[in-house]
Amino acid sequence: MAFISWWFVAALVVILGLVVTVVIVRRNSAQAGQDHRPAVLVVGQFLALLYAGVALVGTVVNTITTLVSDSVQVSLPMLYLPATFPWITLDPAPAASVVGGGTATTDVLVAGLGMDARLLLAAGTLIQGITIVVIAGVVALLCHRLLAGSPFRPLLTRWIMRTAALIAVGGLVWQVCYGVGNSIASHQLLAPTGWRGDTPSEAISDYVFTVLPGSGLPAPTLAVQIDFWPLFLGLALAAVAIAFRYSERLQRDTEGLV
Repeated sequence: MAFISWWFVAALVVILGLVVTVVIVRRNSAQAGQDHRPAVLVVGQFLALLYAGVALVGTVVNTITTLVSDSVQVSLPMLYLPATFPWITLDPAPAASVVGGGTATTDVLVAGLGMDARLLLAAGTLIQGITIVVIAGVVALLCHRLLAGSPFRPLLTRWIMRTAALIAVGGLVWQVCYGVGNSIASHQLLAPTGWRGDTPSEAISDYVFTVLPGSGLPAPTLAVQIDFWPLFLGLALAAVAIAFRYSERLQRDTEGLV
């Protein structure tokens, strides 16, 4: 099954929805005697709901595809430093030379991937997708409450706090799932249990044994990269939820004085 970029599809749908929504809002605002509603909130609510729906469908499809498809998209961690064959002389020789480093990751389609790696990659896709859907839903809810003229309500505050926790925890969990899943894929693909060399010359044999590791494939590696921006974003959103909670109390007190 061909890999489908659901983010590209989502962008097209969102752009189409934006155009349609702007046309509808401009038509409604042109009607005389009708209360004016901020177009940015109407458009924001519609696009948030639309994006949540597209992200939900994309998440389900990509999760199932990762589990059952013949080939799986993998960001393969590996250690590989390309080197010139020893029987080749460069003329003229380059002024600079590589003394370290090499390829760290590469994006590939892998067939025959084990279920352990598939489950972790699917879990990362699912958690990331759920987080995106919830964020879009909260944005839609916020726009809805602002359009209703009463943003400070317990329901919105609770969902902002839940979204903050989901971003902070889920953002770290899906990175771990992706990292471990890709690392398992790296070992399944690049770590053969045995090999034999059928080399046509002694120079090639020496090159395979001294320059290339083992079979000549890049070396598999464990690479779990954790970015902590979801944690800080979750903390910032939690602070917003607390501010909304204080505003709820202030609004109740104000309503009680009227």
